[in-house]
Amino acid sequence: MIQDLSIRNMRENKYRIVVRIVKTKYWTPTDPHKAYRKLRKIINNTILDKSLLFISEKALKVLTGDIYDEARLSVKNVDILAGKIHRIVWCRLLRKYVNWKILNTICNVHIEDISRHIHFTISRCISKLDFISIFKPTSGCGIDASFLPYMYVTDVQDSYMNIIKKLWLDYRHRLWGIVIVDGDLSLICKRGHLILTSRRTYVKGTMNVGPLVNVLSRSFLRKFFLKSMTVVYYVGYSIPPKLIFLLSRRARKYMYNRYGMTLLENVMCLEAENYKTITWSSLINTTNVPMVYIRVSKG
Repeated sequence: MIQDLSIRNMRENKYRIVVRIVKTKYWTPTDPHKAYRKLRKIINNTILDKSLLFISEKALKVLTGDIYDEARLSVKNVDILAGKIHRIVWCRLLRKYVNWKILNTICNVHIEDISRHIHFTISRCISKLDFISIFKPTSGCGIDASFLPYMYVTDVQDSYMNIIKKLWLDYRHRLWGIVIVDGDLSLICKRGHLILTSRRTYVKGTMNVGPLVNVLSRSFLRKFFLKSMTVVYYVGYSIPPKLIFLLSRRARKYMYNRYGMTLLENVMCLEAENYKTITWSSLINTTNVPMVYIRVSKG
């Protein structure tokens, strides 16, 4: 299902934006070849010429099977200690720098599950040499547990990149580029070209400062920045990174799921007993917006 939104004016009618949102059923895991064919079919039926295509990294990772079952991990005493320290830091000492929805998840998920998640996050961040992301309140290294069944989380393999490159070659005559975005917070400096991200990205011109983004976004310095989703990966024609991040702010308004953005919100919206009882069958019939086209032209 696709929906074109009305043209919106920018900068005193000098530019106009057309947004096309693509609603689909929940994408379930498959192999890269089938994932490529599925994405190609969707794009063929929904493409908006001369636009940027924004795709959710979470949806892509699920589709390509880049997920991991944390239930396979055993919890040791050192993991429990790390989980308790994490909770003390973010639920007590730095709670004012965390969104209350994220805070609710950190403080109320069972300590063993928090500890298991931190163990997995640390191991993956070290393998990617992304040490600063270890200290994030949630989603360290881009590992996310929301809107996934059982104890599954997204992994850090990034096997979708070859698929996106291939799609770009297929549609380079009709699209300006393909942008992979994640819901993790980034900050765009209002003056200059500085972009601060809370996780590692593959976009030049960005600076990964980990949890410092959360602190800056809720400090007196926030007036110098604009909040944005994180652009993780971009392939396409040469476009300034700041412009891509600014457009991702517009994409963020439409790339939603009505089942909540955190683990505990998912439980309530899906009417599950707890997050461990969410199944693939619970998710398979849900409707999401994993893709958004944005076209900018002169008014």
